[in-house]
Amino acid sequence: MKYTLLLDEILEDFFPKDGGWKSNCFKKSDFVAEENLPCHLRDNNWLASLILKKYNLYSLGKGTIIEYLNNSEKFNKLRYEYEQKIVSWQIDWMRKGGDNWIIDEKLGGDLYLFSPKCDYAFRKGIVDTLLQIGINIDAIEEGIEKNADKWRESYMRIAFYNLYSLSRFNLHDRKLEKPSEEHYEKWMKLRLYEYYIEHKDSVDKYGQILPEMQMTELEVTELKQWLDEAHKKRMEQIAEYKNIHCSPMVFEMGEIDYYGCDIAPSEQLYKLVHPEEKNIEKHNKSASLIKSFFRKNVK
Repeated sequence: MKYTLLLDEILEDFFPKDGGWKSNCFKKSDFVAEENLPCHLRDNNWLASLILKKYNLYSLGKGTIIEYLNNSEKFNKLRYEYEQKIVSWQIDWMRKGGDNWIIDEKLGGDLYLFSPKCDYAFRKGIVDTLLQIGINIDAIEEGIEKNADKWRESYMRIAFYNLYSLSRFNLHDRKLEKPSEEHYEKWMKLRLYEYYIEHKDSVDKYGQILPEMQMTELEVTELKQWLDEAHKKRMEQIAEYKNIHCSPMVFEMGEIDYYGCDIAPSEQLYKLVHPEEKNIEKHNKSASLIKSFFRKNVK
């Protein structure tokens, strides 16, 4: 193509240096402006309009630009790299407590960090949010697996302790004995195996297949039997502890009680962390409080 080299040079810095995006992308506006770029990355007609406008290339004509976008290996490589920056940025944003992402209510909603499925909620949140702004699903899956070390085992660990520990907000000085390291390691082994079964195509294409993911059916069966027994014993231990130390509780949470002991509503949670604050009406923000409280646990 006659103008390939020229356009390669002009568009070298077309995409932003980082993957940050703004909430306006949820609207997926067709208005041709750089702020809407993340939600039109696979729309060459829209991209051509932005390129014409940004670089004043009307003399080339839109058809020429579209033909270039359809065939340029260099541009498609730059687009691919930018999509991966967006996925990586989204993961970092969510890990650090950023808002404006889609949380499945069935997996805990705003209180997902208290859920024994918070790892499921986090991954699904990445997919649902980026799909909503128009990012290609294959790009999302690739980014999730290539950045698995940033989030996967950290959130699985939180999920384990959400299931087998009491609330970090309970008011009692006595501590329930922690679940055993053996229980945690075997539970994590099965969790990673189940993750692989659910996301096999993506892990095979983009991720790392861990030894835990390659267990035989017999190994899985034996592991599940061990974990079923460990689960039963731990639940009995928690129930016994609750009967002694968690009744009566001075606070009630309502329907959500992922830890065993009830925890406080948002106003009372805020008061626990900020006892000096008297007017707590304006601080009814349980999600923000919980995110900030747990942020240090997600490394």
